[in-house]
Amino acid sequence: MHSFGHGLGLEARIPPTISPENDYVLQDNMAMVAVVQLTDPAVGGLRLEMPLIITDRGAEKLCKTPIELYVKDV
Repeated sequence: MHSFGHGLGLEARIPPTISPENDYVLQDNMAMVAVVQLTDPAVGGLRLEMPLIITDRGAEKLCKTPIELYVKDV
């Protein structure tokens, strides 16, 4: 994966991109999407996105969906 997130607006993916190569400074009231993507070519992939608003205290989730890690024994 090339980034860990992107801006959110009228289109699906807008700048800035959150990545190690980008030194853009996030500012208050910016709408962003945090992204986690896992891919195994032999099995498939999963992409999770969480919309956020940037505040002076950090980032606040814009949805109520809980994100928790659950490991199921096979």
